[in-house]
Amino acid sequence: MKQMTAAEHRHMMAVMDDVKTALVAEQQKRRENPMTWRLNEERVVLEKVNEWRAKTGLKPVMREHIETIESSANGHSDYTEKFSLYAAELAVGVHWIDERGLV
Repeated sequence: MKQMTAAEHRHMMAVMDDVKTALVAEQQKRRENPMTWRLNEERVVLEKVNEWRAKTGLKPVMREHIETIESSANGHSDYTEKFSLYAAELAVGVHWIDERGLV
């Protein structure tokens, strides 16, 4: 992976903040959706990731990619931060994805 420039890093942090805001808003609804909260949160993150990828001409990712990064964040004390960070990396194209899928 190439080193990010300061501008690229600031952009990724802005994406992370956007994803985190949407994720936290969805997390507030967990009690309303006890059976589907995880799917709902993954859907929100998927939508945000693909929204940002579209802005830069990157191909959309699939739900399986979001499930993989969610699984990587699962169990961390800072779960929401990790999930948002991994999603931002995926959104800007510096995460584990290539043309064939996850690496």
